[in-house]
Amino acid sequence: MNICKSWEKEFFKVNTEDVRKVALRTSIVLGNNGGAFPKLKMITKFGLGGKQGRGDQNISWIHIDDFCKAIEFIINDKNISGEINITAPNPLSNEKFMEKLRQQMNVPFGLNAPVWQLEIASVFLNTETELLLKSRNVYPEKLMKSGFQFSYYEIDSVFKDLVKI
Repeated sequence: MNICKSWEKEFFKVNTEDVRKVALRTSIVLGNNGGAFPKLKMITKFGLGGKQGRGDQNISWIHIDDFCKAIEFIINDKNISGEINITAPNPLSNEKFMEKLRQQMNVPFGLNAPVWQLEIASVFLNTETELLLKSRNVYPEKLMKSGFQFSYYEIDSVFKDLVKI
């Protein structure tokens, strides 16, 4: 986060006349073609879809269709500029996120993953445990005030759409 804030500070420091500046801040984008969601479905299917770490860390998310719509919206709305959070307006805890995914997939249980297990798994998945363990409670204020309409406002509708495939 600090790296992004430093980058944004430098990006916006110079005033470029007649050039609209936008810095996109994205949450976890949920879709079936790559990224985190196919991995989450896989571990859930195998009974490993419990909470990660404490489980109380917030997850901000957005459906891939809404993400693409938001980018198009920002391009076309010349009045929107600055830092823009591209995320659905309803973050939820990791524990609730995983519970709702299990429900949609009809998986009755999910083993919890303590931090030490995540550290080991992150080596094999070539990722960072911080992506799972750091709380992200982000709200898309500029998008909402600009009139953007989400197709997937709640996580249940996202999971219903993406799990059926």
